[in-house]
Amino acid sequence: MPSYEECFSLALLDAQLAALPVVGTNSGGTPELVRPGETGWLCEPKSLESLKEAIKSALREKDKWPAMGEKAKERVKKEYDQQEIFNNILKEYAN
Repeated sequence: MPSYEECFSLALLDAQLAALPVVGTNSGGTPELVRPGETGWLCEPKSLESLKEAIKSALREKDKWPAMGEKAKERVKKEYDQQEIFNNILKEYAN
């Protein structure tokens, strides 16, 4: 996801929910969604060289993909569960 102005990427969340590690740009909301070395890789915005290096790193570390993907999936389920977020918003309005 080489976007440099992404607020909150549902594409990244969907990929992680499918147990896939991701490559994203270190800008906008992406760093909140991608934990480098844990759930994916980050590159610098507007830098083709940085994107290329992040993709190369991902390809060199293919053996880590299953574990990283599972960690990403668990994190998305835990931290971005839609029903839980709605319940928390309703609680805030009730107070």
